Amino acid sequence: MNAKLNALERGGSSSRCFASDFRQQGLNKTSLNNRCYISVCSSSGKFIYIMVGSFVLICRTPGQKLNSPPGIEGGLTCPSSFDNYCQSKKTCPYHCNKNGACIDGKCLCTGAL
Repeated sequence: MNAKLNALERGGSSSRCFASDFRQQGLNKTSLNNRCYISVCSSSGKFIYIMVGSFVLICRTPGQKLNSPPGIEGGLTCPSSFDNYCQSKKTCPYHCNKNGACIDGKCLCTGAL
């Protein structure tokens, strides 16, 4: 699905999901409204840095709406609580063996297609 959306998503243990409809320019919106990107909280917990492709987007306020970087379109909504987001990263054993997504410390399997 990522190839069709070409939303510059990145998975891995540093990746988190955001409410977003980023997509390649010219593609219609889909019912999929979450995208996963590498993100880092500032040491103060007042900012969240999100890597989208080679661009870094910055959440400065909870619930802030961010526009897409060049090359894609759509928007991304920052988490509603920076405290919860920055302090509650739960990881899954073996990163779900690369067969799913880690959500609140539990693997959500993608299954074979």
